[in-house]
Amino acid sequence: MKRTTLLLIALILPSTWIFACNGETLVVAENSADGGSPDTSTTDERGDAKVDGETTAVCCPLDPAPSGCMNLGGSAKTGCAKTCDFFCSTNWRVEQDDTGCQVWRWDIRTPQAGETPQCFSDAGSAGCNPACTGDQVCAKYLVQGGIPFPVDDAGVCPSGSHWNGAICERDPSYACVARPTSCGPAQLDCGCAESICASLSSCPFKCSSTTSTQVNCNCMAP
Repeated sequence: MKRTTLLLIALILPSTWIFACNGETLVVAENSADGGSPDTSTTDERGDAKVDGETTAVCCPLDPAPSGCMNLGGSAKTGCAKTCDFFCSTNWRVEQDDTGCQVWRWDIRTPQAGETPQCFSDAGSAGCNPACTGDQVCAKYLVQGGIPFPVDDAGVCPSGSHWNGAICERDPSYACVARPTSCGPAQLDCGCAESICASLSSCPFKCSSTTSTQVNCNCMAP
């Protein structure tokens, strides 16, 4: 009777099991759970779709209230920076974006009567009403700078102010004043009409420009 000798050697490696039988090598199984082939599936163990490695989204800063230049929040994937000039914006609210971050959102409204196409108050062109008499000129007084006015929750400037660029600015005031004697009948410029602006002690107004019937006085508040 012929004796058959069967030699079985089992080699166990970290990633595979290899069996040698009669000099032949056979790979029986791979251990992918311990550093084998990368997992390229798009679902997790439960069959749910994976979301960017299941990591928590990094969110940008979120300002507590709307303003002319503000941090809108949202995902930081593309970077974080302040955004300015929200022309004709209304109905401001905080929502959650698709990454789970809070973000400011708003609607766009149509300019109303007496507003510019950017929904600014057109107070700058109102002028004196009623019109000044022949021996008078219209003086426009505008205070700029100072503490900025915040917009309300709807993105609207408070009463007595209007949008100018990225901030709420005080509305100008108008008054009919006597035409300076230093200005001739056909002359009206800052050179001869500076006294109209300098006569106000409430703020250091200066003549910035004139038209044929109006002197524009500006004051830069600290």
